[in-house]
Amino acid sequence: MPTSYHAGRQRCTERTTPESVTTAVTRVLADPSFTSAAHRLRDEIAALPSADQVTEQLIAAAS
Repeated sequence: MPTSYHAGRQRCTERTTPESVTTAVTRVLADPSFTSAAHRLRDEIAALPSADQVTEQLIAAAS
C-alpha cells in the first residue's frame, strides 16, 4: 500500500544490493513528496475506526 500512495519504494529482492538500498533510501529521505505522501497515509489510517470500534459495529450489526 505505501507505494500506491508514493510514500515509499518497493524493492525486488532478487536484484537488491546494498548500493540500490542506499540509493532508494537516499531518494526517499531527500524527496519531500515522500514525506507529504506518508503524512497523508498516516492521516487516512488515523481516521479509520479502531479494531475495538469495528468489533462493536459488527456485534451491533449481528444483533
